[in-house]
Amino acid sequence: MFTTLTATQAAAGAQTVSIPYCPSGYLCPLTASGSPWTVLVEEGDRWSFPSGLEVVGVSNQTQLNYCVGASLLSYRLAPGREVSHSHTAPSVGPSGFCVS
Repeated sequence: MFTTLTATQAAAGAQTVSIPYCPSGYLCPLTASGSPWTVLVEEGDRWSFPSGLEVVGVSNQTQLNYCVGASLLSYRLAPGREVSHSHTAPSVGPSGFCVS
């Protein structure tokens, strides 16, 4: 059973996306397939997805900043934060900054 948190996209035409509970110590990409947390990235790990991973949201429940690769622009996700927008993520990894 998953606890569901609600996050709102901070853009014009914002949508509400249900984001399942992400366990402490993990970065959790929510895949576009709708299956909650088919990928759990343990704190400190770096993952690459050669074909790109289609996600609708990402939750960072680690103590580290993470760089989330995105098809147009990579972004930094601080500890305890989550985003909810659809994009293709070719990689995720701990980082203080992101370079596209």
